[in-house]
Amino acid sequence: QSFLYVGFVQPSDSRAGDNFGADLSMTSRAFVVGSPVGSRNRIAGLPAYGQSGAAYIFRRGTDGRWKQGQKLLPNEPAPGFGTSVAIDNDMIIVGAPKVAAVCWRRQADDTG
Repeated sequence: QSFLYVGFVQPSDSRAGDNFGADLSMTSRAFVVGSPVGSRNRIAGLPAYGQSGAAYIFRRGTDGRWKQGQKLLPNEPAPGFGTSVAIDNDMIIVGAPKVAAVCWRRQADDTG
């Protein structure tokens, strides 16, 4: 059995050093990718290493291509947020080492 290259994904707001792809988790309809240094919501007064990261959801479109969906951010500073990610059915968990594991549940009206 062999695999064929089908393309790549990257977040719409990516930049060098975001560490996009640090971790990922996938289902048949969606996947989530961690970016521990990828938050655009910089927090004044914190050095770069103390900034929170982000996680990005990608969903398979009707054309079979993966499209970027929601960008997940912590509600408060969480250095390393996005270092670990997990997705299972309607739940996503994003980890920040030694700080928190943050959970999201897909809303009932979300058809993606």
